[in-house]
Amino acid sequence: MDVVYAGIFASMLLNLEIFYLESAMQFVLMCQMVKGGFARAPVALPDIETTYRALKILQLQELTKA
Repeated sequence: MDVVYAGIFASMLLNLEIFYLESAMQFVLMCQMVKGGFARAPVALPDIETTYRALKILQLQELTKA
């Protein structure tokens, strides 16, 4: 999750195209836990920092749709 977050927002700062945005979004959604929150990987435990990063990534998806 940390690498996906860093890659997406570094690309945005540098005005680069994000080639695999849909794959990144799928990975983020796989990291969502059943009882809430997001983890660094699909089998890890969720924490608040990773949840924040995941929500920022998902917010980006909503902004690109508009």
